[in-house]
Amino acid sequence: EKHAERRPAPKLLVISQIDRLRPIREWQPPYDLLDSGSEKARSISAAVGAVSKDLGFAPEDCVPACLSAETGHYNIDLVWAKIAELLPEAKRAQLVRIMEEAKGGGIRWQRVLSQAAGAGRLLAGALKHELSKR
Repeated sequence: EKHAERRPAPKLLVISQIDRLRPIREWQPPYDLLDSGSEKARSISAAVGAVSKDLGFAPEDCVPACLSAETGHYNIDLVWAKIAELLPEAKRAQLVRIMEEAKGGGIRWQRVLSQAAGAGRLLAGALKHELSKR
């Protein structure tokens, strides 16, 4: 919120325990949320709409899922696929923030370079010592 100029990091909302939505006794996934013929699908769709609105997520950034050992897992593959899809953008957002921090003086590059050079000298010395023992 402090940096409105930044491109926001991608978000994913996983709505769990959808097996407990009404009708409770109905649980026969997969559910087509666009199918109005299934009461459970309508219930899941309504929950996704309400939760996404309340929390400020786009409905396409919400994945209804079930992690219950009793009723079985549902949509877990979709959760992982969405994470894999969003990961490159999340990494880009992270890199931009790191670069902005470095630009603003948050990272002292001279010190980092000095430490890297020192580590290189230490490693070279250890390698030279190891090779001389052979």
